[in-house]
Amino acid sequence: MECQSTGNYSGFQVGGGKATYVLVVCSLLWMINFVDRQILSVVLEPMKLDLGLTDAQAGWISTSLFLGMAIFAIPVSYCADRWSRKKLIGIMAIAWSIATILTGLGKSFLGILLPRLATGTGQAGFSSAGMALISTSYPEEARAKKMGFFNLFQVVGIMAGSIFGGYLSVNFGGWKTPFIVFAVPGIILGFLAFWMQDYQTIELLDDSNRSHGLFDNLKTLLKIPTLSWFYAGYTMFTAMGVAVLTWLPALVIRKFGVDEDIAGLFMACIAVFSLIGVVLSGILADRWQKKNPAGRMRFAAVMTLMSTIGIFLTLICSFLIHEGSYSEPSIWLVIGMFSIPIFAITVAAVNPPVMAVSQSVVTQDLKGLAWGLGTTLVMIMGGAWSPTATGYLSDWFGGGTRGLTLALVTISFLGLGGFLCFWRSSLYYAEDVRKVKDKILFSI
Repeated sequence: MECQSTGNYSGFQVGGGKATYVLVVCSLLWMINFVDRQILSVVLEPMKLDLGLTDAQAGWISTSLFLGMAIFAIPVSYCADRWSRKKLIGIMAIAWSIATILTGLGKSFLGILLPRLATGTGQAGFSSAGMALISTSYPEEARAKKMGFFNLFQVVGIMAGSIFGGYLSVNFGGWKTPFIVFAVPGIILGFLAFWMQDYQTIELLDDSNRSHGLFDNLKTLLKIPTLSWFYAGYTMFTAMGVAVLTWLPALVIRKFGVDEDIAGLFMACIAVFSLIGVVLSGILADRWQKKNPAGRMRFAAVMTLMSTIGIFLTLICSFLIHEGSYSEPSIWLVIGMFSIPIFAITVAAVNPPVMAVSQSVVTQDLKGLAWGLGTTLVMIMGGAWSPTATGYLSDWFGGGTRGLTLALVTISFLGLGGFLCFWRSSLYYAEDVRKVKDKILFSI
């Protein structure tokens, strides 16, 4: 088997100013991506009340975005590997921003559900193409740090969406306003993406000099042990994280009787601690990797376990055992509040190393598809459904504060499975990296 370059891109730089432009534009788009997601979480409770929705219906609105990502992640990421990363990023950013505006104009359950599905479709195209372009723009030894910088803007996006989403909702026309406001920078950045550098497309050929198709490439990826266990672990980790980020603002509103702007500030405080996790993650994961060839994946595994323990203690102590408001502190509320930073720091520390891992065990022709396949599997097998599952569980447990808390506690146990799968993935990481470096392609 051999690789063949296609495409017409010249002057591609590893490092330098062009790489920095790629990193900055993609990072800002990643921020807007999570601003959009966090806005929905912050305004979910007032939107639910305004439209007369059940918890299950509200969960479906969150799920629809992730379903859009799941359905289109593979074909779009395959297109990114075969066509142009920068053009795809620009088109998708503009598309999801327009869908975000339509969300703000929605007046019914379906009027919100369908635009969120379209938003997910656009965001599916960005993550795989953006990660492939960033990882190729920098040398392997610097990727975890650059992915750490990239993921820093994920946390900034969550913080901005939490603070300004709640503020705009309370003070400027209700829950619809923030969707329309934050769609504008997405459109601008989408146009700026067309001026990023792009690398030559590498086409994988078999022994008969034939190009591999989509399904051949998918089978190749699934035969990489590191990726197989990584996908399983990331599915469970994401299901837990998406459910918590989606429903925690609503839980704060129900438990403490505050408005969405205060709930947004609460989520922003969590995001501040997450910034610490993202900054430290790239540095610590790279250091562990230098000492141990499985260091990056084991770092992600340990962080997943700690985040699971942190959110479990927060939910049980602050929202289930503690009685009264936040102005009536108890030992249980204190324990829960001190557990929140543990969750926030460690949950944010998982993404930089696993993103670097997913790009280090595949050849250049499969970088976008490796993340695209992961996105599809993660969303279809858990991530997309966890907000809806939480809503149904909440209704089943009786709704209100207690029902929603018990639902999130149940979902949080998935983090333990994520820890075990990440650790198993680490056992194969060094060998899979060696195969890529030696240019040994897996047989199909």
